[in-house]
Amino acid sequence: MKRFLLLFIIVLIGTSALASKYYVDDQTHEFYKRELLNRGWLYGCAPPNWSLSEPVRFGFNGAVDKGRLDIMELEVKAGLNPVDCGGGVMGMAIMKNRLKSLEFLLNHGFNANDISIDHSFLTFAIYRKKPDCVRVLIEHGADVNMVAKGKHPLNSAIKKNNAEVVKLLLDAGAKPNDKTYKLIKRSNNPEIKKLFSEQ
Repeated sequence: MKRFLLLFIIVLIGTSALASKYYVDDQTHEFYKRELLNRGWLYGCAPPNWSLSEPVRFGFNGAVDKGRLDIMELEVKAGLNPVDCGGGVMGMAIMKNRLKSLEFLLNHGFNANDISIDHSFLTFAIYRKKPDCVRVLIEHGADVNMVAKGKHPLNSAIKKNNAEVVKLLLDAGAKPNDKTYKLIKRSNNPEIKKLFSEQ
């Protein structure tokens, strides 16, 4: 009987502690959700609210688009997992050259080597001619030799005639392949040719 009573007390205390933890987390999330609304933002991966009767409000995607790290932080504190918003937010950060947003996303669950639609994030940044985004992705572990959907990062940078990105990739350990040398021969960019003559 004493064992049963002791076991009952342990279970009761454990359950109470667990319930109070979830209650506190729930209250904390609600606090941050209210804070977002008070600042004129929506919670979640919501598209803009284009209401005719209310002011336009944006969710996490809008915060990434506008580079609002304060709102992105509030969204996460309110319980949002940025990865749930999909790879489009990474693409948005790259297209708009929002380096802080890109770093935030990479620090909150996104993988620099993920593939979204027809590009890796690295080749997407290369095709969009965003060398600073390429640097951030490399710093966060992007594989400079990963071929994604038939696109080789080094070859893509040569095709886009971007010597700065070619140098970033080579410095990060990118390995040329047969097609790379064909592209170099056809390239009319002396800076790119020089990078390969120095090897």
